[in-house]
Amino acid sequence: MKKIIIGLIVGVILTITIILALFFMLIHKSSESILNKTPVSGQGIYEGINAHRKSIGITPLKLDMRLCNNLSERRDVARAGNGSSGFEEWQQRSLKQGAFNRVIEIYASYEKNRKDMPEKTYPALEDFINPWMGSPGDKFAIENVDLTMTCTYSDGYTVIMILAN
Repeated sequence: MKKIIIGLIVGVILTITIILALFFMLIHKSSESILNKTPVSGQGIYEGINAHRKSIGITPLKLDMRLCNNLSERRDVARAGNGSSGFEEWQQRSLKQGAFNRVIEIYASYEKNRKDMPEKTYPALEDFINPWMGSPGDKFAIENVDLTMTCTYSDGYTVIMILAN
């Protein structure tokens, strides 16, 4: 009788273990597809940065269409592989025209088809935000209470964020 009870207990434990293993594999697979198979959008960056600002008690950034109009130019420069080239000229024009008091650009780019990324995958939101939080200048801009407006762009590999007040 003891052997039967022990056998039943072992069987139940094994069944629970298998169910839990399958459950965690399913969770890992679904989070992997959310994080890597879908490119991070400009909206995703905007929401991620605002979630960070809220978490540390800073007012979320507001979307500003004047900044967004500039992003079409910035996007073309970034796609050509020229990073932040030309931003300073646009920034100086905007400041002279009195459109903004301060304008800052944050830029990040990942090479397509990197060897450490499986085919047809994209960097996750954290792959952009975490390095920014590790950079004193970028972190200062993102957490600056005086910067209240933004616009963001992402093609999945390149992200541009302009902050202003």
